[in-house]
Amino acid sequence: MKQLFSFWALLATLGPCGYFIFPGTVGTLATVPLVYFLGQLNLNIVAYTFVTFIIFLVSFPIVDRALALLDNGNDPSEIVIDELVGFLITFIGIEVTPQRILIGFFLFRFFDITKFFGINRIELMHGARGVILDDVVAGIYSNIVLHLLIYFGRYVV
Repeated sequence: MKQLFSFWALLATLGPCGYFIFPGTVGTLATVPLVYFLGQLNLNIVAYTFVTFIIFLVSFPIVDRALALLDNGNDPSEIVIDELVGFLITFIGIEVTPQRILIGFFLFRFFDITKFFGINRIELMHGARGVILDDVVAGIYSNIVLHLLIYFGRYVV
């Protein structure tokens, strides 16, 4: 790595999270308190989506700059800000509870790791688009499944 401690790399890796073993999982775990905090604010769906969208937009220049600094491939595992974006998307329109955070965590990690249903093709895009958008789609899939689990398992989830 060229510049482990640059400002952009620090943001893209969520501090030390990107340097742990299983960085994507650690990055997602680091996002849990933010999701819980936003859930406690009782934001409506528009406000929550707006916050998520702003973070999504800001992540592109962060990742672009970090990619220029980190020299290990198109989607360096150290960059985990995309996990933050994807995990926030998982909870759009979802009332946050500890049980739902746990289920959402496993759903998001499942889709992010397995790259089912075309996610693997999105990951092939160049630059920040490929790094971020595969996690966006994993978050969308996780959101849909979580909504279905809540709807059909109303008394369980």
